[in-house]
Amino acid sequence: MNQAPRHNPAPCAPSRRKSTRCRRLVVERSLARAVAWAVALTLMLPALFHPAPGFAMPSNAPSPRLKVSAAPPAGTYATGQSVTLIASAPGTIYYTTDGSDPSPDSDSHVRHVYDAPLAIPVTTTVKFVAVAAGQTSKVVAQRYQIDFAVGDADSSFLGSGVGEPTADKAESKLWFNDGSWWGSLYNPSARAFRIYRFDRGLQAWFDTGVTIDDRTSARADVLADGSKLYIVSGTTVFSDWGSPASPAALAAGSAKLLRFSYDPLGKTYALDPGFPVIVRQGSSEDVTLAKDSTGRLWIAFTRDQHVWVNRSLGDDAEWGEPFTPDIAGTAVHYDDIPAIIAFGGDQIGLMWSNQIDRRFYFAVHRDADPPEDWQPSEIAYGGGVNCSTGCANDHLDLKADVGGRVYAGVKTANRNTGQPFIELLTRDPAGRWNAATFGRVEDEHSRPRVVIDQEHDRLYLFATIRETGGAIFYKTTCLDRIAFPPGPGTPAIQNPDMPAINNATSTKQNVTSATGLLVLASDSATGRYVHAYLDLKGAPPCT
Repeated sequence: MNQAPRHNPAPCAPSRRKSTRCRRLVVERSLARAVAWAVALTLMLPALFHPAPGFAMPSNAPSPRLKVSAAPPAGTYATGQSVTLIASAPGTIYYTTDGSDPSPDSDSHVRHVYDAPLAIPVTTTVKFVAVAAGQTSKVVAQRYQIDFAVGDADSSFLGSGVGEPTADKAESKLWFNDGSWWGSLYNPSARAFRIYRFDRGLQAWFDTGVTIDDRTSARADVLADGSKLYIVSGTTVFSDWGSPASPAALAAGSAKLLRFSYDPLGKTYALDPGFPVIVRQGSSEDVTLAKDSTGRLWIAFTRDQHVWVNRSLGDDAEWGEPFTPDIAGTAVHYDDIPAIIAFGGDQIGLMWSNQIDRRFYFAVHRDADPPEDWQPSEIAYGGGVNCSTGCANDHLDLKADVGGRVYAGVKTANRNTGQPFIELLTRDPAGRWNAATFGRVEDEHSRPRVVIDQEHDRLYLFATIRETGGAIFYKTTCLDRIAFPPGPGTPAIQNPDMPAINNATSTKQNVTSATGLLVLASDSATGRYVHAYLDLKGAPPCT
């Protein structure tokens, strides 16, 4: 009878684990497993460093294979540059110009997707990164120093406690009278804002010694009307989205109206008896002034998250109480501002931003009506009227021509490349609004300022580049066919030694070849005024 096969126990069964043969087998198997793991890891490394399409690399582990570059390279240039961003593989390039790191989820004030060469008109650090096939490049920073100067530096206000004397957005600090330009400028020695006269031959400002306001937080809006000069000067609070002014700051201070008479023999102004008079208690971001055909003066401002107006009562020195017109849209964000203007020969126009409704509103008061009676609000921009995206920001400037058309330079709240950022809104005498794009998001214009030259049928629009300050650029267009070329425009005020030029201001008046065009700005970094003068003599009319 055949015997069943003999069963051999496992070499490392508990009964045999101390044997020499068992210990040798355990070591051999451990070595085999280590070799197998090493081989597997070697095979996995390419997949880790060269991920398949759709694999998302960690944001803190940029791919060494994907690279970005720029042409021309970083450096110092005598003029603005057109910069091309390049990735080593097809994908999307994100970039910023405000110092933040770019990404699809960037918190930069502007989200940029690169799709065309960048216009770099002022000194700028461009940061950019590429994302392609699941890979992310390193962030590259390139600084372009633009050493180009235009405009003339003026007096200093450094150390005075006055940070932005040419602010705020809707206010005008300059006027033209008796062959000269004049302005409200701060004199640190006198510790006051004073009336200055501009010498066009010397391209320089001269203090006339006439004081407007000795409060460093005051800002003025100026209206020249024949031999009379009206200035509303109000203490100012600065606010931004997410940073409201404190209740104590809003309650402090006041706005006062000053009226000056001009002496053509002495070529000077003198304050009229009975002035200044208080026209508003407390402070606001800005206050603007207009005069209707009956001689009534008007001011506009925001307070307690509403739009307010006030008016004189038969005499420039007697004023009523401020009120909010009973019309739609006057409940606003604390960061919103209004502007007021006389137009059409017998009307007052009130425009304001409303960042809650995402609209710019406009309302009309007919001079013959009681002060409290206003026409229904018009939507000039937003809510599907000329715009349906990010339509409202607290930047606007109003002007009117002799034909009754109203022009408003406004800033939107758009943030994406290609969207309108600065718009020129136009209202015809029938009340119809149109919009023309001055600059797009990637141009980074801010604080628009409109000036009209009706003699040559032209409109000039000035704006700051960058949003936080840098230089003043402008574009011009025919009044009867509004259209602006793309890009940043033409430099009006730029200086490599003044890195924070901002807040262009000019006059409420329409300019001519006799007046020329004067624009004043200020640089908060160096504490200097700076101006540009455009000679309009011989300027051809639009054809």
